[in-house]
Amino acid sequence: CRSECDSCFNKNFCTRCRAGFYLHLGKCLDSCPVGMVHNDAQRECVPKCELCVNSDTCTRCRPGLYQLDGSCYHICPDDYEPNDKLMECTSQGFSWPKPTSGFL
Repeated sequence: CRSECDSCFNKNFCTRCRAGFYLHLGKCLDSCPVGMVHNDAQRECVPKCELCVNSDTCTRCRPGLYQLDGSCYHICPDDYEPNDKLMECTSQGFSWPKPTSGFL
């Protein structure tokens, strides 16, 4: 097995990774590819979506991720805040700038 593998099928195909690495398509990576998140318990990369309507649109995200417009996020984008009850990113809405001192 390669040094990052805990166990392997053969020298080029890992079946379990050492701590700090995540299994994806038989290889142990230090970070998961775009569209995937790491699962620490199994040390593998899993899709961000739990349910989806197609390859681009999530209808439910994996636990711990926030949903916004069919995508899943660890941290909500700018101008959005996490709603922990719904596990969605919600718009912060428009807020007027606070007046500076000296102006009436």
